[in-house]
Amino acid sequence: MKQLLVTIAALYSTQAWAHPIGGHHHANPWLQLLQDYWVALPVGLALVLYLAGLYRMTRKIGRPTSDAPMRAKAFLLAWLTLVVALFSPVDTLGNAYFSMHMVQHELLMIVAAPLFVMARPLPMWAWAVPGAAAKVGKTTSSPGFSHFWRLLTNPLSAWTIHAGVLWGWHVPELFEMALHYSLVHDLQHLSFFFSALLFWWSLMRLSNTRSPAVSGLVSLFTTALHTALLGALLTFSSRVWYHSYIIPAGSLELALQDQQLGGLIMWIPGGMAYLVVALAICYRLLSTGAQDRPLARRTG
Repeated sequence: MKQLLVTIAALYSTQAWAHPIGGHHHANPWLQLLQDYWVALPVGLALVLYLAGLYRMTRKIGRPTSDAPMRAKAFLLAWLTLVVALFSPVDTLGNAYFSMHMVQHELLMIVAAPLFVMARPLPMWAWAVPGAAAKVGKTTSSPGFSHFWRLLTNPLSAWTIHAGVLWGWHVPELFEMALHYSLVHDLQHLSFFFSALLFWWSLMRLSNTRSPAVSGLVSLFTTALHTALLGALLTFSSRVWYHSYIIPAGSLELALQDQQLGGLIMWIPGGMAYLVVALAICYRLLSTGAQDRPLARRTG
């Protein structure tokens, strides 16, 4: 533990802030925000539209539904997580150190994405624009869109897309491209985030019946396994996978330790998030079964 703390301190010393890869990050966060306007504008617009929709819905129909406060809190937490991941020093350091890049990806995939799915912000965004709610409802209820969405959020499809995106972007050549080209970097983050949205949506649309819930458990456990495998490969590798991190780290040894730390972040906290949700589904199944048994005895 002491050695790990020393390594972290050495990696994230004040000198580290001055050596981002690619040269497209600023120490001044306002300059960074202006340069990343194509990311900042949609993120900012999402919050403005949500608050406007919440205000307009409350004025039109009065008291919101019972789950509205919980969904609003989930949205705000998800939005704040996006801001921290994309527009804070996490992003600057993530461009220079693999372990912080891993923190950034975990924030997008296992914090922001499931919170957005819980929040279900699309209806609230539609409320913000007069007449949009009816158009959105008509589009999403159409047979073609419904079929496409069910196919996309099928547990197997969502699992495959999420796993493919995760493993694909960790191929050294693709990861290096993301480090050196801002457009590829943004594409990497978008694909991580949206594939995670599909994955979590596929789980949260499952009903309380046993068969879909078991499919969700299989999806969660296998995701925990393959992310743990990727994390373990990074942790126990004897070579640096991404050579662009060697110069910011200061030495080959520190770059390797940085990679090992990043692998541990994916392996342990990342894997634990999937397992916690799996245990929650197990608890729900057991609770449902316990409630059904007395009813079955009475009707029998």
